[in-house]
Amino acid sequence: MDIRIVPRVLRGCVMAPPSKSQAVRLIICAALADLPTKINIVGVLPDDIRAALDAAAALGCGIIEDNGYLLISPPVEYPKKADIFCRESGAVARFTLPVAAALCDEVFIDGDAGLRARPMDELISETERHGCFADGDSLPLKLTGRLRPGEYVSGGKTSSQYASGLLLALSVLPGESVLTVGDGLENSGYIAMTVEALRLFGADIEIRGQRFYIKGGRLKSPGSIDVEGDWSGAAYLLSCGRGVELKGLNPESCQRDKEIVPLLSEIRTLQGGEIDIDCGNIPDLAPVLAAAAASCRGGQAEDTFRTKRRLINRRAACRDFRKP
Repeated sequence: MDIRIVPRVLRGCVMAPPSKSQAVRLIICAALADLPTKINIVGVLPDDIRAALDAAAALGCGIIEDNGYLLISPPVEYPKKADIFCRESGAVARFTLPVAAALCDEVFIDGDAGLRARPMDELISETERHGCFADGDSLPLKLTGRLRPGEYVSGGKTSSQYASGLLLALSVLPGESVLTVGDGLENSGYIAMTVEALRLFGADIEIRGQRFYIKGGRLKSPGSIDVEGDWSGAAYLLSCGRGVELKGLNPESCQRDKEIVPLLSEIRTLQGGEIDIDCGNIPDLAPVLAAAAASCRGGQAEDTFRTKRRLINRRAACRDFRKP
């Protein structure tokens, strides 16, 4: 087969893909709420969102999927036993493990082969310190016993998803809890997204440095809520040039990948110099930025773009997360 590629300037208006990170958090919050929640989401639903919907259904939620929205109806009473299959989604597994432990007496959690190989031990050990028992340290596993409120710790060296899962679970436990996250926590912008989603559902969370003070209780549905555009998915389109316009992106979003805008601006104004960019908290942007840098005028690509992980501390995408 012969393929002919003709270069041309891209122009047009495109709707940004929905943020799967935010959508997964909103689906789980809706499953924990007091009343049904309409989640407005446009486009094809990726596998992570499908996995979150499966988890919500396993927890007894009613789910209606229509053109442009999801309607999540939480159960009057959560099941004593739940069987949750998370597909390939590490986020869904690490979110629903502590959440299901807070709601059910017995939980069986599994996923596809790739997910079974991913670490879960830190999160499992923390649930075992607070009233649960697990029959293993990776998927598939059975968790028995109910999670209790108290003092929790998440080192976060492996994944910020551990801390997010605990925040979701502690927000529905009766009583008050405290979660302390480690100083070396990676991708803290994702924790900020979790806090933002919980607060949209009325959660009472106070942040003092690396400590989160959570007053538990059932979440309150906002009724209807929109899923914002995904800055990570939009980055590829934004790098195509100024002729491409994107809709559905929130400039005030807690998504750290919104930094693609100022970074692309810096790269495009280079005149043979170089730019140092730390991709430690924005790993998904590294390929886009490298490609954009390679198309700059002057200088070799390797001189123009250098990734120095953790050497440069960029501002948090969500200002509230920095508040003492």
